[in-house]
Amino acid sequence: MKWTGCSPPKSISFRKCWFVLKLFTQDSKAIIIDAGGIVADFTMNDRCAAGSGKFLEFLALTMNLSVEGFAELAYSSSNPVQISSICTVFAETEVLSLLAEGVAREDVAAGVHRSIALRVAQLTRSLNLIPQVAFSGGVARNQCLIRELSQVLRCDISVPDMPEFVGALGASIIAFEGF
Repeated sequence: MKWTGCSPPKSISFRKCWFVLKLFTQDSKAIIIDAGGIVADFTMNDRCAAGSGKFLEFLALTMNLSVEGFAELAYSSSNPVQISSICTVFAETEVLSLLAEGVAREDVAAGVHRSIALRVAQLTRSLNLIPQVAFSGGVARNQCLIRELSQVLRCDISVPDMPEFVGALGASIIAFEGF
């Protein structure tokens, strides 16, 4: 099966296999794409919103921030706190408790980003991580999450110029090629 919508953009070298991370509103995917653009293996979290864009959005709103403001605040932290809760509702309670205890807002926000990166890393454990990692989906615009993923996965993360349109571009290419 050709996975055009997940393939790294042409501006990124495509001589080797790629490990693609896609974080959407409700799910997360880790996909290995071979040099021919064919899916070699993949896994996904579709049980809940934990580790997804919705998780990030919900917790940003909990702190009365936009998603962009939440990412900027988190990026300024040098001491992310641990967020243990996987469930979005329990994580909200944990975030509010940490804030009530006086933990710095930026450290709480960074902790949320770190917890997502750790969940994505867990998701990738069933696959063999390839050093060429591409990150797509609207969440790939989040610089703090890119940094956290890079640290947790111990590799560089490549992001296309408009990561939120990679899937639509792939669908357009498939339609143009005649499906």
